[in-house]
Amino acid sequence: MLATAGPAEIGLSQRERLLARLRDSGVPMRRTAPEVQLVAVRPEAEQLPEQLPERPPGRPVGKAPELRWDKTRLDVVQKVWGKGFIAPGGKKTILGLVEPLGLKRGMRVLDLGAGLGGPARVLAKRFGARVTGLEADRRLAEAGRALSSRAVLPSKASIHSLAQRHEVLAPGAFDRIFSKDVLFTVRDKARLLAVAEALLADGGRMLFVDYVVAADGRQTPGVEAWVAADPARPTPWSVEDYIEALTGLGLSLRIDDITGETRRAINGAWADFLARRRRPSLDRRAAQMLLDEARLWSRRAKLLRTGELRACRIVAER
Repeated sequence: MLATAGPAEIGLSQRERLLARLRDSGVPMRRTAPEVQLVAVRPEAEQLPEQLPERPPGRPVGKAPELRWDKTRLDVVQKVWGKGFIAPGGKKTILGLVEPLGLKRGMRVLDLGAGLGGPARVLAKRFGARVTGLEADRRLAEAGRALSSRAVLPSKASIHSLAQRHEVLAPGAFDRIFSKDVLFTVRDKARLLAVAEALLADGGRMLFVDYVVAADGRQTPGVEAWVAADPARPTPWSVEDYIEALTGLGLSLRIDDITGETRRAINGAWADFLARRRRPSLDRRAAQMLLDEARLWSRRAKLLRTGELRACRIVAER
């Protein structure tokens, strides 16, 4: 069973609490390294023009809004990204991303950082997998669980806060592990990856979608500004960092550059949202939250366009 939250967790971001609980779990780590396969990096898809303003009006640039997942914010982000989603990636995008996992009916899947459970429900419905979503933020987990219940998927796509579902984190408990847009917010990624590897059954696979910086790990002024202003408190790795950590765990790797697809998902979602909104219908607080969301994603989209930040799909297999 995982340890309960302690003083060391105070001040951590909500995503980092996920790491803190896993880090103190005591799950044994495997160190035997099988033969490592070559890493394939796919070239980026075509570049698209930005559709978002770089500096939306509202709160001054450089001051990160605090993310509090109350009902207003949940409503706002779902208006932009779709029901059950808090970031780019609807059903079609998720299904494309998970192709390398080779999901089959009855597989046990762990979704780390499940948010509102949109991806988990997509996987459960499409493949008949039994998906357990773990979310560090209690309000997100509660809202996600309610959405799964309304979708008649409370057991096949169960969403839990870490405090409510420690027992699922047992060695070898999952055939597949999936995580999207979470690792770049975790400081001790090496430890989290080691714990995730221990949760994986023999022959299992992990798939992480993450944002990475240049090979030398140095941050450009643009990335530094993003790190300072983004409420997720990013601590991005490079592709080489992932190769070192995952091959050190004895895993075979495949790494795809999905920057082009990610930019299309961001731009497309905002374009669709703006096309649907013919007249203002948000109160003042909701409007400010919408501006915060636009600022967050316009900054990320700019870095993806300039190449200072890349989006990658990382598949690791035993």
